[in-house]
Amino acid sequence: MSSSGRGGAGVVERRRREEDVLEQYRASARSEFKLKTMAQWEQQTHASIQRNQITRIAEGIRDAHQERLERRRGALVALLAADDAVLKKELNALRETPQERRQRLRDRAAQIRADKDRAIGAYIQEQLRRQFRASSDDLRLTEGKNIALICERERRQQLELKQLAKAAEEIEKRKWDAAWEADRQAKIRHEEQEAAERNRINEMTYDQIDKQVAALRDHREMLRQQREKETADRLLAMKLDAEKDVEDHKRRQEEAARRRMDVQQFNADLRARKEAERAAEEQEQAVLLAMQDDDAARVQAMEKEEKQRLVKDMQQYLAYREAEKARAANEETQLEALRQAELAKVAQKQDLVWQKEQLARDKLMKEVLESRHMQLLEKDERLRREKHAPWQNEGLLNQLQGDGSSSADDEAEKKRKMAETLRHQMEDNRYRREMDRAERFYEMRAAQLAEQRFQEQLQKEIEHDQANLGKSLPSYGLKQMVWN
Repeated sequence: MSSSGRGGAGVVERRRREEDVLEQYRASARSEFKLKTMAQWEQQTHASIQRNQITRIAEGIRDAHQERLERRRGALVALLAADDAVLKKELNALRETPQERRQRLRDRAAQIRADKDRAIGAYIQEQLRRQFRASSDDLRLTEGKNIALICERERRQQLELKQLAKAAEEIEKRKWDAAWEADRQAKIRHEEQEAAERNRINEMTYDQIDKQVAALRDHREMLRQQREKETADRLLAMKLDAEKDVEDHKRRQEEAARRRMDVQQFNADLRARKEAERAAEEQEQAVLLAMQDDDAARVQAMEKEEKQRLVKDMQQYLAYREAEKARAANEETQLEALRQAELAKVAQKQDLVWQKEQLARDKLMKEVLESRHMQLLEKDERLRREKHAPWQNEGLLNQLQGDGSSSADDEAEKKRKMAETLRHQMEDNRYRREMDRAERFYEMRAAQLAEQRFQEQLQKEIEHDQANLGKSLPSYGLKQMVWN
């Protein structure tokens, strides 16, 4: 009965160990499934972000490449058209007469001069426009509003981007929550399936245990009957074994005596073999000592050769470094020469720009001086006439106060001259009045035209700023150089 109890406990214990191993395997499988799901989710999210970024970058690169291609195509078309025109002109020039060539050169010179004057005029107009914008409060106010609108637009775009980022974060959070909930439901279903499978296995185990207990009971009964039979057989065998043991004892004693003789012979042979091995070992030690001395000399020679090789390599390395330093110094000298050449080109271009600006300023200054000179000439003429008028009046008075000894003809001549003088004076006075009136009119008209041009230019600038309102900042500052 005790044997049957131990057998049933062993089956149960083995079954428990198998279940523990199965449970560990399932726990490991669940953990791996969870980690795999999380890794796939992270990889898919990261891959999607990277894919979108790569797509945007690729589109930007493709658009930029297409734009550069279109610009190159346009430049190539213009270049080919210009070359075609030049080629046609050269072909026509081969058939032209000297008079036509001279006329063509004159036309070309006139065209170049007109283009140059047009470019200088455009530059002057641009500088005047900048000066005008710098001196206009309304334009500065409009420009300030433009800057404020740009800042407001940037702030609005940043707020929109922030809202989009929050919305994307909320969507991402919802996706993650949905994935987490789906994973949790899957885990719950998986655990329920495992619990059902475990209950089924337990029921099957209980049935197996019951069957095994019944089979064990039958087996124990059969074993009891076999033990009774074996006991009788064992008693008979014990008698036979006792007789056999006596015979075996005698045989073992004889075998032991024979083995002792064999051992003694083996020990003698062993001692002789050890003596021979000791002599061979001593001879081998002597040979090894001689070989060791030869190896030491060879090692020293190899070390010396290695040192010489290292010294040679170091010398080669130092020579290589000196050559590299010389090459680097030469390259630096060449680069410095190139930098100086580029700086000279930039300085030359800047000098050309300054010369153009100086020419424009000189031209404006010349026009101002000529206008001022004309004003001074008119003023001198007016002063001269005003200064000469009293002398004429004084001469007329002297003529009127002359003595009465002159004849009637002389009196008539004097009256005629006096009337002529008075008429000239009246005409001069009327001329001066007309000149003053015309000067005031021209000044007033010039002021009206200047005010009208100012208002028109101001209106154009305001319309231009309103059209570009909030698009980009102006390319010039509030204060510019004022030409004097």
